[in-house]
Amino acid sequence: MIETQKMEYKEKFSDRALETLCAFANTKGGTLYIGIADDGGIVGVDVNNENIRAITEKITSKLGIHHEIEVENREGKKIIKIFVKPSPIPISFNGKYYERVGNTTREMTSERLKEFLLKG
Repeated sequence: MIETQKMEYKEKFSDRALETLCAFANTKGGTLYIGIADDGGIVGVDVNNENIRAITEKITSKLGIHHEIEVENREGKKIIKIFVKPSPIPISFNGKYYERVGNTTREMTSERLKEFLLKG
């Protein structure tokens, strides 16, 4: 499995994960897998109710978007799958707007942001 416009891997949940979720919401939606390396190797994560609750709280408080979280077992390790639908309104993270371009997450340029906000 390779990263695509609608699929991204992160080894752990961090601000970079929030940037990616923001970008998914601002483009076509997508799925973020936590516990998978960029090369697709399964590293796994520690999963418990408290961790899932903390991730949910961060997504909701920092991005204000609805999302779906599932825990999966792969190669005997647990990973977290977070799905985000495209948002009907522009979403920012820490005052910046992100979008997916191919298999990358990028901050929108000022010209692209202007176009995006006028369209949104």
